[in-house]
Amino acid sequence: MFKSIKYILSICCIVLLSTFLCACNSDSIKINGNFEETIEVNTEFNDLGISCSDEYNVITEGEVNTSTIGRYQLVYKVYSTDGELVKELSRYVNVVDTTAPTYEENSSITYYAGYTYGIEDFITYTDNYDSKTNISTDFTQKQFTSPGNYLIKIKLKDSSNNESTFQKNVNVILDLDKLVRDVYQNQTSKISTSSPEGHGTSTHVTIDSTTSFGYWDTGSIHFIKSFNLDNGNRASIQISATQYGKFNNASISFHVTDNFYPDVYSVGFANINATKQYTTLTILQFTSTINNIPLDINEMLNDCNEHLLSVLNEFQNYMTNILHLDVK
Repeated sequence: MFKSIKYILSICCIVLLSTFLCACNSDSIKINGNFEETIEVNTEFNDLGISCSDEYNVITEGEVNTSTIGRYQLVYKVYSTDGELVKELSRYVNVVDTTAPTYEENSSITYYAGYTYGIEDFITYTDNYDSKTNISTDFTQKQFTSPGNYLIKIKLKDSSNNESTFQKNVNVILDLDKLVRDVYQNQTSKISTSSPEGHGTSTHVTIDSTTSFGYWDTGSIHFIKSFNLDNGNRASIQISATQYGKFNNASISFHVTDNFYPDVYSVGFANINATKQYTTLTILQFTSTINNIPLDINEMLNDCNEHLLSVLNEFQNYMTNILHLDVK
C-alpha cells in the first residue's frame, strides 16, 4: 500500500518536473531585436530571427518587400522535436519613405526674354521611390516677358509628402535678332518693349504669324509683320528707319523661309519714303538679295508687294498711336 502511494507520487513528480522544464524552455524563446522595426524603402533588411535552444525547429512565415512601402508581419513558429507547436512570435516591419526628391540644376541653358520655359529647362529631378509621374510640382512653365533677373522657385513633393525646393536667380537677356529669326519660324513669343525716352510708353506685343512687332535699338526703329504665304512658306516684312525719327529714308526687307528649309531664309532689300501716304505701293527690284534657299526673285517681289502696303499702314499707325511720333 505504501509502495503504491510512493510510486504514484514519483510519477506525479516526474510529470510536474517535465512540465516545469518545458515551461522554462518555452519562456526562453525570444525575438532578437525589436518587435517593431522601421526601415527606409529600397534599403536592406536583416532579419535577426529568434533565440531558442537547438532542440526546437523554427519556421518563419511572411516576407518583407523592401522595394514597396507598407507594414509587413513576420511570424516565427517554434516546434518541438515531435512536431508540437511550442510558441508563436511576431515581428512587424514598416517600410517607409522619408527621403525627399532630389534634383540637378540645368546650368547649360540661356534664358531669353519673349520665350517660355518648362521645368526641365531649369532642373532634372528624381526620387528614391516614386517615378517622375508621381512627383508633384508647383511649376508648369515660366514665360519671361522682359529681360532682367528673376527668382525661380520649384517645389517637389513625393507620394509620402517629402518635399524639396529648388531656388535660383536666373538672368534673362534680350536677343532681338533671335526673336526676329524665330518670327520666320512661326514661333509665338511675348515681350515687353519700351520706346526711347520721351517717345511714347512701354508696349506689350506678341510675335507670331499674324501679329505686328515694333522695336527699337540704338539709332533706329523697326516694325515687323509676319504671315503665311499661299504656297505654304513663311514670310516677314520689316520696315526700318535708318535714323530714329527720319522715316523718309526707311528700308524694307522681305524675309522668306521655305517649309523644306526651316533653318535658312532668303531676304531682299529696298528703300522707301515711309512718311508718304500711299494708295498703291510696288517694289520693282530688290537692291540686294541673299539667296540661302532656291527662290525665284520675281516670285519674292510678287509676294512682298502683295503685303507691303498693308504693312506700311500698320507701321505708320504704330509710330503715331503707340510711339506718338509724327511720320508725315
